[in-house]
Amino acid sequence: MPGTTQESWTVPAPEPPYWWGEPWPSYICYGEDGRLREEAHAAFPTPDRTCLFCGEGFKPDDSGEIMPCLLPARQPMEYVHKECVLRRVVGCLAHLEGRCSCAGGHDHDDPAMTARQEAVAVWEWARAHGTER
Repeated sequence: MPGTTQESWTVPAPEPPYWWGEPWPSYICYGEDGRLREEAHAAFPTPDRTCLFCGEGFKPDDSGEIMPCLLPARQPMEYVHKECVLRRVVGCLAHLEGRCSCAGGHDHDDPAMTARQEAVAVWEWARAHGTER
């Protein structure tokens, strides 16, 4: 973009804290040695914060990550639900179930579910089936 400098794209390197809520089996919560990374545990998001990916607020039993964000209307480090992160990485439920266009189907995001509901459904599917293909 004209007038844009490299410095305007600089995002603070993520430093602890990285995760919030209750820990879950992941390298964000646990080190390679299996030790809980307590130094990377953050305070729960404040009520005014919303998930970068689904736009919903955070409930008391939610957990998630803090990650860099380049969107000008957001904070440089944003809170996200753990389920929403997984949904962004592995795809929608239709993709995991082989119903999307990748597998010859026509399904994609389920219009009957909110982004948060689908992320939770993807989380539950991954817990039941794993994420390796």
